[in-house]
Amino acid sequence: MEQAKGTFYENLFILALETGLRVGELSALQWEDIDFKKKVIHVRHTLCYFSKNGKYVFEMHDTKTNNGKRTIPLTAKAINSLKGKTAKEEFQNLVFVTKNNQPTQQFLINQCMQLVIQNINKAGIDFSPFTLHTLRHTFATRAIECGMNPKTLQKLLGH
Repeated sequence: MEQAKGTFYENLFILALETGLRVGELSALQWEDIDFKKKVIHVRHTLCYFSKNGKYVFEMHDTKTNNGKRTIPLTAKAINSLKGKTAKEEFQNLVFVTKNNQPTQQFLINQCMQLVIQNINKAGIDFSPFTLHTLRHTFATRAIECGMNPKTLQKLLGH
């Protein structure tokens, strides 16, 4: 059961590594943002979860800056991670939702990531904890190692 819980966000983890998207951008990703023909994602929003009038709510916000709005090319691996996803009822437009069909949030994603790490450690491998944001840094590092122009990377990361 733990392994199933820990791997629930496997496709989200893959997309994070393949695109360098922020957790709020991944959570806000809608099917209309994905162009499978052109093999790109249009980053337009971030999903925020916060207290409003004594109740916690989800709100879709525009990206913080104009640079945050961008188009990200999709690798074959990223496309495959998206193709297995299906829309659900209430939040049918969101690509990533919880098992209870609610928008996902950073806390839940990191909790699942920690379960994966715990399972790795149980297997006898010493693996240090990290957060989803680390995958963004990994994307940037791998892009530079593969020879990507730093200015191009800067645009892809929305800086």
